[in-house]
This record gives sequence, structure tokens and C-alpha cells, in this order.
Amino acid sequence: MAAALRLKFDPNQEYQVEAVQSVLRVLEGLPRHEVEFGLADEIVPNLPAHESLDEHWLFDNVLAVQ
Repeated sequence: MAAALRLKFDPNQEYQVEAVQSVLRVLEGLPRHEVEFGLADEIVPNLPAHESLDEHWLFDNVLAVQ
């Protein structure tokens, strides 16, 4: 069995902060959805079943981030 991948995030490392911001910019413009349930203060990361990401929109966002 392969070893589990463990990521360590250090907010004091500028390159890690920039990487997180880049991912957020790729998803910029995606409408926010409020969920009706949750576990404490956790974020539910799934798209609603009826929602899909438009490939052209996503590609344009990736190009803009690059």
C-alpha cells in the first residue's frame, strides 16, 4: 500500500500563500452556495449535483492565473 500524502501548510511561506491564492483565482466567479447542513464550522467542498463547471470558463480562468 502506498504511503499517505501529507501536506504541511505554513502561512509564513509566501510561495504557499501564492499557490492557495492561485487556486482561488481559478475558481473566481463560481457562485457561492449556502448549505443546509454542516458539521460544526466545516466547509462542504462539493458542488451541488445540478451544478457543473463550464470548461471554457474554467480554461479562461486558468489562462488568466498563468
